[in-house]
Amino acid sequence: APPLPPLLPLPSPPPPSPSPPPPPPSPPPSPSQPPPSAPLAECPELQFKLGMTQLNGTIGEQWCFSVVPRSTTFRQEDEDICNKHFVEPSDGTPDDPDAYPNDCSLGCRKCVYTYVGNINKFVCRSSPTKIVGCPAPSPPP
Repeated sequence: APPLPPLLPLPSPPPPSPSPPPPPPSPPPSPSQPPPSAPLAECPELQFKLGMTQLNGTIGEQWCFSVVPRSTTFRQEDEDICNKHFVEPSDGTPDDPDAYPNDCSLGCRKCVYTYVGNINKFVCRSSPTKIVGCPAPSPPP
């Protein structure tokens, strides 16, 4: 019988090359809405909200009077807590509460700790001063 051809060594597979990391997912194209902080930067009237707690007023019936109990004596801690809250919206109910932009367009009112003489108590209540946000920027042409 003729001799068998010599067995050739099989070429060894190349070492696995490290696969390049996948490119980071590109962020979805954002609609032409500014980030939430932009209105504050562009609207000094809304700066008061920084560090404050929002009560949802006409949307969820959260009001200043619910923040601290009424008291016959002045209580500094109650004043501190009260003064860190504001009501928005305070002067109207939006047609679509979920779409309300929180821009004080329906009024914002700071909570103030005050003495009410006819009931002889210190209470947290909405300021008589209504804050209205800045006018909406005119749409680009």
